[in-house]
Amino acid sequence: MSTNSDSVSFSSWVLTDSVCCAALLSSLISRSLAAGTGVAISEENFPDAQFRSLVSKKCDTDGDGVLSNAEIAAVTDLSVNYANIFSLQGIEYFTELQKLSCIDNLIKTLDLSGNTKLTSLVCRINSLT
Repeated sequence: MSTNSDSVSFSSWVLTDSVCCAALLSSLISRSLAAGTGVAISEENFPDAQFRSLVSKKCDTDGDGVLSNAEIAAVTDLSVNYANIFSLQGIEYFTELQKLSCIDNLIKTLDLSGNTKLTSLVCRINSLT
C-alpha cells in the first residue's frame, strides 16, 4: 500500500511542478511581450534550425528577425509539415495558436502547455514517445 501512496504523491508532485513551470513560462513570455521587446528568431528561442527557418519565413512578416506582439498574435494556424523538424521548442511563444499541424517530422517530444488556445493538433508520423 505504501508504494501506491508514494506513486500517487510523486505523480501529483510532477503534475503540480509541470503546472507551475507552465505558469512561470507563460508569465515570463507575457512580461517580455508586454515590454514590447518581441521575441528574437534565434537559436536560443528556436533551437531547431528547420523550425526556426519556417518561423522566420511564415511569421516574421516584416523580416526584421524579431517576432513583434502583432506578428505573434496573428499566428492562429501554423503548418510545419514534412520539414525534418526535430523540435518545436519555441512554439510556446505563439500564445494565440489554435491549430497546429506538424505531420511527418522527427519530433520526439512536444510541450504545448503554453498554447492554451490550441483546439486542433495533427501530429502524425513523428517519433513521439
